[in-house]
Amino acid sequence: MSESAAVLEVAPSSVRYDWDTWADGVPHTLVRGVDFACSVRSFQKAAWNYAQRAGLGVRTQQVGVGTPERVKIRFFATPSE
Repeated sequence: MSESAAVLEVAPSSVRYDWDTWADGVPHTLVRGVDFACSVRSFQKAAWNYAQRAGLGVRTQQVGVGTPERVKIRFFATPSE
């Protein structure tokens, strides 16, 4: 079985992303199909949800047009209220 076929057999709800690594304050460019399996919009929403749980802010931006789709993501500390 190919590696991509194995990915397709995994239910989307069971996918785990490496948020702790990506939440280091450094911009990361992530590639659909390599770093995340859902649509760009869904991944951006997942990043926002993680940021809320972690007490962080996040900026995301779809980079370029075409295949493969890419997202630039950067987490940051939010000011204390």
